[in-house]
Amino acid sequence: MSSKEIERRFLVFEIDEDEFFSAIEGQKDIVQGYYELPGPFQHLRVRIADGDADKVRAILTTKEGFGLERIEREKEVGLEAGRFLLDASWHFLEKVRFLRDGWEVDFLRPPLENIILAEYEMESADEEVKLPPWIITAEEVTESLTNLHLARFATQLRNLQTKGAISPDVILKYSANMPTVVLTGPPCSGKSTVLKKVQEKYGEDIHCVPEAATLLIAHAGVLPIVDKEVAELDPTAEARKMHNFQKSLYSLQGTLESSCIEHAQSIGKTGTLIDRGTRDSAAYLEEGTDEFERVMRTKTAWEDARYDMVIYFEAPPKDIFEREKKNNPARHETYEEVLALQNTTLLAWQGHPNFHFIPNGSGWEQKEARAMALIEEAFDLN
Repeated sequence: MSSKEIERRFLVFEIDEDEFFSAIEGQKDIVQGYYELPGPFQHLRVRIADGDADKVRAILTTKEGFGLERIEREKEVGLEAGRFLLDASWHFLEKVRFLRDGWEVDFLRPPLENIILAEYEMESADEEVKLPPWIITAEEVTESLTNLHLARFATQLRNLQTKGAISPDVILKYSANMPTVVLTGPPCSGKSTVLKKVQEKYGEDIHCVPEAATLLIAHAGVLPIVDKEVAELDPTAEARKMHNFQKSLYSLQGTLESSCIEHAQSIGKTGTLIDRGTRDSAAYLEEGTDEFERVMRTKTAWEDARYDMVIYFEAPPKDIFEREKKNNPARHETYEEVLALQNTTLLAWQGHPNFHFIPNGSGWEQKEARAMALIEEAFDLN
């Protein structure tokens, strides 16, 4: 059974331990492992908790969504099964949870022993929440930091066998939302040219991410095309091939983006600029966005949350397209197909809250200038 979780989350920098522990209402030891699901804001968690009426319990939980409100489903399983799943999980963390005044306060264990997370679950998103007096200083991280993020970080620290405790400041740095902008549009519309210019002009500040589809097609040789003889024998072959290709692309896109964003954060860059985003895949599916959500098991709202701005380039005139196509072995479309693709990609990105369409205008210089102005605005480079 699904339920909505409405919760605010705070990273605690200083707590009055004498005051806090003087009136705690309960505590439990918790270890929880994570399995990440296909969508950007989905995961399966297995938790083993000791302290609920002196009974050790194993609970499976799926969570979907991000920020203040998320959907969760829970199911208790046998302890043996829970421990089996926990041992097989990729990321896990351990903590002691204390309850007081409606707050759940987690003191994490090594390798995150300096980290305290305070959570308050509400009946309504409109409910006012004030920090209790025993929390002296804290930073709200509802939109940027989850237990899954902490579990990933704990895995990295274990693998590196680091010595010394990580401070809350370090966690805050790596959990901070980094501005991410997508450049998209039909083939040969100018995305790569602008990306190259940004790299040359702002490379010290902006991390540029190449197009995942080009990596998959031109460098890995994976094509979304079915042999004509196979298509004649199996009418479903083309659709299945496209599904498999787009699923591979979606997985690669997510890994590429998260790795580049993490790298950009680690070296102090301002943001990331990406050549095409996940929602571009919907343009290649017959039913568009509905099919994209179904096949990828995601929601467009989750995909939109990946990107702070989307800049869409209009298809170039035919003569420019034909010239540019010769320079890119990954391009196989005709100009007529490009115009059709323009319609479907526009539909795919329809509804993004910060979408900008850049027409050809009076020429390439004007098109490029408009794109650069938007990028400088997004990353505060002026």
